Amino acid sequence: MMRSGRTSKKEKNVTNNDSEEYGDIYSLTAMKTDTRLFISHHEGDRTTCDAIGLFRDVERRRSIHSPIPVFTSDNWDSFEEGLLNVYGFLETPGYEGRGRKPLPLLLPYPNLKYAQVCKRREKGRVVEVVQRIVFGEPKDVLRSLGTDIGGKINTA
Repeated sequence: MMRSGRTSKKEKNVTNNDSEEYGDIYSLTAMKTDTRLFISHHEGDRTTCDAIGLFRDVERRRSIHSPIPVFTSDNWDSFEEGLLNVYGFLETPGYEGRGRKPLPLLLPYPNLKYAQVCKRREKGRVVEVVQRIVFGEPKDVLRSLGTDIGGKINTA
C-alpha cells in the first residue's frame, strides 16, 4: 500500500528569499498492510519519476517468488503512470494495412492490482469518498485487501 504526505512551505516558514530547494516535499512510503512492515521510502515531488523510484525500490526488494503487491493511493495520476512503467509491458496492436501503423500501448501485467480512494472536497471539507479499482478484477483486489465486495478501501 502506498501512502504520501507532504511538508509545506507554510509549515516551515519558508520565505521568498529562501533557496528554490526549499518547499513542498512528498514522502512516498510502501508498507505491508497486515503487519505494518515498512518496505520502502522515497522523498520528492508528486511526479511520475518519483512514483517510479518508489515502485522500482519495492520491486527490487520483492522476492521473485512472491506476487506483485496490491497498491492503493489517493487520487494521484502519477501512481498509475508509475505502476505501468514498472509493472507493465508494451504491446503493439495489429496493423490492418491502412493508415498509420498503431503505436505500442503500455499495458499492466494481468496480476497487477491497484485501487484509489478519491476524496471530493467543498470548502475544505470532504463531501464524498469514491473508491476506484484501476488495475485488476474488483473481486480479486478486494479479496487481496482483506475485504468483501462493498468493503472499504483505504490508504492508511
